[in-house]
Amino acid sequence: MAPESVRACFRAACRFVLRGVAGHVDASGGDATAAFVMLAVMSANLDHIDEDRELARRYARFSTPVPEEERRPVSALAVAARLGLPRETVRRRLADLVAMGRCVREDGGFHVPTRVLATAERREVALLNFAAVRRLRRDLLAEAPDASWPQRGPADEVLDEGDDPPTRIVSRHSSNFALDFIHHLVVLTGGHEDAVAYMAVVEATWRGPASDESAALPGLTIAQSIDRPTESVRRRMTHLVKRGLIARTERGFIARHEPHLEPPIQAASLATVATLQNLFARLARHGVYLD
Repeated sequence: MAPESVRACFRAACRFVLRGVAGHVDASGGDATAAFVMLAVMSANLDHIDEDRELARRYARFSTPVPEEERRPVSALAVAARLGLPRETVRRRLADLVAMGRCVREDGGFHVPTRVLATAERREVALLNFAAVRRLRRDLLAEAPDASWPQRGPADEVLDEGDDPPTRIVSRHSSNFALDFIHHLVVLTGGHEDAVAYMAVVEATWRGPASDESAALPGLTIAQSIDRPTESVRRRMTHLVKRGLIARTERGFIARHEPHLEPPIQAASLATVATLQNLFARLARHGVYLD
């Protein structure tokens, strides 16, 4: 792939995850770490569903939520391992989510109950995510055409969208992609809140050449774009500058890293391409192409 295509994939992933995480942050009390904890719990509860083609299709649409008895609880330790977070941090967030009624604790761990994911608000979130994954695919086809993206063949079976599109199966797979992607960014940035701030800078400023400083944005603008307190975002920006991931200019901040970070940035970017390809390949195996 051309470097420009790899760069476009990384920015598209930032844009998609950043917008998708916003709804989870609101649902989990305004905390990005709690949002990812909740996302990891939901993902672990349902990972086995898509291993079975019949189950995957049975619970593909919003009108067919996965029942309680099919949801498998996950331990705090497993969530911590998936997110790369300290176990105590995850335990505190899980306790908060249980108190809010977003999670249920039971023998064997935690799960997000069906009632939380079957509301009218969740349906709207699911439809927005469905549209966002479709946009992501279209952006990737346009901006990284030299990558390998699944294409529907004339003999391929396709899940009909109709009035009740397969939003749940798309949500399950896109959530797994988001968790994999954020894991790479946490390694780079040092934390989930820092990763969200970094995604915002990349999405807003990583358009033209790295030498173009006109794309830089002030901290206030970045804070507004992710609906976070300005002072908190400024602290994140300072941290990211110290790590060498972004640069501070007279205009503000820009996603330009220091030369010694080229190998890890390149590794994260290539890993992002692979996880994007895996996302759409998995959806295609279930007849979801989003053409």
